[in-house]
Amino acid sequence: RRQIKSSDATAELPFDFWGGYVGYIGYEMRAECGSQPSPFSCPTPDAGFFFVDRLLAVDHDTDAMFLVSIYDSTSEVASECWHSTTVASIDSLLKRRDLRQSEQGAQPVEDQPKQMGDGVGWQEESSALKFHANRDMSGYIEDVNKCLELINDGETYEVCLTNQLKCTPSPVDPKGLYQTLREVNPSPYAAWLSFGPVRHDPKLTVGSLSSLDSLVIACSSPERFLSLDQCGHLEAKPIKGTSKRDLDDPIADQAIAESLRTCVKERAENLMIVDLLRNDLGRVCRVGSVHVPKLIQLESYATVHQLVSTICGQRRDDVTAVNCVQAAFPGGSMTGAPKLRTMDLIDRIEGRPRGIYSGCIGYFSVNGSFDLNVVIRTAVFHDGDVTIGAGGAVVALSNPEAEYAEMKLKAERLCTAIETEAHRSLHFPSNQAS
Repeated sequence: RRQIKSSDATAELPFDFWGGYVGYIGYEMRAECGSQPSPFSCPTPDAGFFFVDRLLAVDHDTDAMFLVSIYDSTSEVASECWHSTTVASIDSLLKRRDLRQSEQGAQPVEDQPKQMGDGVGWQEESSALKFHANRDMSGYIEDVNKCLELINDGETYEVCLTNQLKCTPSPVDPKGLYQTLREVNPSPYAAWLSFGPVRHDPKLTVGSLSSLDSLVIACSSPERFLSLDQCGHLEAKPIKGTSKRDLDDPIADQAIAESLRTCVKERAENLMIVDLLRNDLGRVCRVGSVHVPKLIQLESYATVHQLVSTICGQRRDDVTAVNCVQAAFPGGSMTGAPKLRTMDLIDRIEGRPRGIYSGCIGYFSVNGSFDLNVVIRTAVFHDGDVTIGAGGAVVALSNPEAEYAEMKLKAERLCTAIETEAHRSLHFPSNQAS
């Protein structure tokens, strides 16, 4: 709630994060946002944030670097020392890079691109790695049919049904996996979080911080949950509608994209969530300011086509950044609609906590802004295991077998990245000189 005074130099930064809280909000934190408390306990904390008072930001378009620090009268000297030391370290790294390139020849040596393996090791398939699904194909299809019955009975009109896959023990280094994901599946709202080891405050008695020590999150999300800039402009960009690309045939790929763009079912899914988010933002925005500048637009990523909408509004002066998040969390694309009733139905059908998956990752800046993604396409490493969530929206036009195929499509890329990184680790052990 307290904003920190900025210097003139900070006010000219081309980005909103000036330091502040970085972390995640798990799906079960919905209890703080108007819904009923979850009946399930989660192995990871419901939320986890750390305070960032020093940061290095890189503009990948211009290769510019920015060093930002937060300080008061007692830490100003330490802040200046950090700036000087960091600049010297960066200069040293650049000189080493230039020297290495000159020794290797005039042309810089590029790393070999990482190639993805074929397929994914589901529980019912033969593979070196086993990803055990919370529900197999028959179980998932049965739950899709339950959702269709509830829709037919008028209990809801869209349910975001999800599944969980787990690999025990985790076969990969989390950081290596994240680097692989950045290469093979670049995403606008990707994130990497590693909490441990956590310095425990003996005055804190609420919750358990010990489980943060082993928690690492590798996220390649393409979806923004909600953002607020310094001018009070709120923006949500829900995704509903996904099709796998055909990268070997441009004509076929274009046909897939057009089929998705005009699909009545996929457009209905998206439109329902747009309506839900217009209502969510209307609770915290000025009357008449909520609008939809982009409705059901096709966006293409490395492996999939998706339908994306943009909902905007102007925050009221009497609400805070946290109020804005509370009004819209969890993201409607991960619940369905109507939101509160559908979340209760999801508890009955899925019978487990979602944890970090379906929540959000991002920052709350000291200047009052925030930017949060939707936790999808994400691997959560905790206590030696790695888990992945995947799912899709069920509406009246849904086909149960097609819903299972969509869920599997969304999980496959991440599972295959884990399998590929595991094989790389066998050939390139982490202690090998680079």
